[in-house]
Amino acid sequence: MKSSMIKKILGCFKANKAIFVSAFVVLLGSSALAFFQINQPDITTDESIKNASSLFSQGKEDEAISLLESAYAKDKADQSLAKKLADYYFQTNNYDRFVTIADEANLVDADTYVMRAYICRESGDQSKAIEYYTKAIAINPKSTSTYVTFANYYSVLGQIDQALLIIQSGLSGNPKSSTLNLLAANYSLKLSDKVGAKKYARAVLEVNASNIQAQDIIDSQ
Repeated sequence: MKSSMIKKILGCFKANKAIFVSAFVVLLGSSALAFFQINQPDITTDESIKNASSLFSQGKEDEAISLLESAYAKDKADQSLAKKLADYYFQTNNYDRFVTIADEANLVDADTYVMRAYICRESGDQSKAIEYYTKAIAINPKSTSTYVTFANYYSVLGQIDQALLIIQSGLSGNPKSSTLNLLAANYSLKLSDKVGAKKYARAVLEVNASNIQAQDIIDSQ
């Protein structure tokens, strides 16, 4: 009787060997994965950001974001994680999620304000865009790029006089900036201020004597 039962079991195993082996492998794999996850030490914020940056640079945006989301879920007080995660959402045009993270983590740095300003520009919220650009400059008054993008916004709105005022504000803290002086020269020309345009063009040439655009402004007036 026992011999017959053993033969049946062996026969069943032989007939379904592939199934038994597959089930064993899956079970072993799941157990090993669970053991690894349980015993894996938490990685640091810097490591999470470094790993995510590597993935993002390889074009694996979803994986990078997923990695940071997992890390951020464990420590929502970590501003570095929140800022990087928000930045990735901005870069992938997921503006709703960007705003959620920025609000949730209370991100109030200059870069975040500039990104908020851009989103408001896209949605047509002029007053909010101006508010965020102003806040960004208040936090980082030395950022040439912020003055440039803020002035550009006024230029797009057709408010060249305001664009020039923004550039002049930037020049007050960085008078030798070729970028800001050249923009000031161009905005001055649009306002028919040839004298002002030449003044700003000369300031550019004092720093960069080979600047063709600045020389053209002086030669054409």
